[in-house]
Amino acid sequence: AIELNAHYTNAYYYRALAYFSKQEYDKAWYDVHKIQSLGAEVNPGFLEELKKASGAMSLKEITNSAEEESRVFMESNPDSAEANNRRGVAHRMQGNQEEAISCFTKAIKINPRYAEAYLNRALSYSSSQLKKYDNALSDFNKSIELNPRDNYFAYQGRGFLYYNKGEYSKAIADLGHAVAA
Repeated sequence: AIELNAHYTNAYYYRALAYFSKQEYDKAWYDVHKIQSLGAEVNPGFLEELKKASGAMSLKEITNSAEEESRVFMESNPDSAEANNRRGVAHRMQGNQEEAISCFTKAIKINPRYAEAYLNRALSYSSSQLKKYDNALSDFNKSIELNPRDNYFAYQGRGFLYYNKGEYSKAIADLGHAVAA
């Protein structure tokens, strides 16, 4: 499934569970980090079990570590869209939506065709903190325009927005794309 769709987080999650069962914790952590880099959350219970089994850090420590890695990458590549996107994801995971949006916006200014940055900014705009749904819809649209094929989270996010607006036909279409992506 991962080879067919590199953004299919459920495949990474179930593979992480399999690695966990085989006590291959480094590989499980790799998949956990991949899921988080794609903007998805990982079951907190699984994270705690993986932490205990592998002697790893807490979710907060992992988030802080990811932010530190992004900071180092940013210092080495200050004009990198990827670095700004990574930093934004770290801020979003910590609940700092405004700072995350600032980072995603910088990434988009550097690379206006960076679909993942539009997606991540949309996720921050649509957070329960900000509820800037029109901004989120605009960014979901742009992310899908740039990457219409395997953009599961953009279709899902836009589908949820349409559902909440009562635009059920559009919601069904987008959620159908999300399942197929």
